[in-house]
Amino acid sequence: MKRKYDACSSEVYHLDTADLLRLSDHPFYREEEGNIVVFLGNEKEGVPDMLFSGRLLLQKAQKENIPYVPVRFVFRKRAAGIKGFLFHFIKPLRRRLRAKGEGVYHMLASELWEKGLVRKVRTKENAYNLTNKKWAIPPQERQKRWNELYDSLKKNGYDDRYPLEIMLCRSFGAKDSLQQGHHRMGILKELNISRVAVEFSAAGAAPSFIRRFFEKKE
Repeated sequence: MKRKYDACSSEVYHLDTADLLRLSDHPFYREEEGNIVVFLGNEKEGVPDMLFSGRLLLQKAQKENIPYVPVRFVFRKRAAGIKGFLFHFIKPLRRRLRAKGEGVYHMLASELWEKGLVRKVRTKENAYNLTNKKWAIPPQERQKRWNELYDSLKKNGYDDRYPLEIMLCRSFGAKDSLQQGHHRMGILKELNISRVAVEFSAAGAAPSFIRRFFEKKE
């Protein structure tokens, strides 16, 4: 059977069992022993995330009250060849080709730190300090934004309406990394808030000979 994806996430994520059970099966769904696999959809095109494998494992986890289960994502490349590889180094191209899935999932924020997905550690001192001077924000405004976000998270906890975004194969076309949410991650760590909402996106992936240096054995 021909697979209907081009690449997969560099990481395995422990996601909420109930969130995953809500997904419908992919047309090419098949049970792969020991694997839970999610096909990343495309929000703009109205294609939902779908379960590619693992429903029996999810049902078993639900019966045993296991809150989080290991999941790998697979996806279709938005561009092939050199264009699909270069987007990782050209921000405008990456922004144009990026496609977000429709699913929102829950996981522990600590896992993002452990996997090294947080590219920039944001604190009150360096909040919203953008490298591009064209978009520079005055220090007073930067501190105001940080304080407002801090106070909101402290008072209300994590707001699921604004999930963190993880981009699959973002770094060098091989390593997943956090795309949106670095300031929230910094505050979550300070406030010791553990459970967060996340969504996933992807565009392309590096050739296999490059990805080999980044892939982890599970």
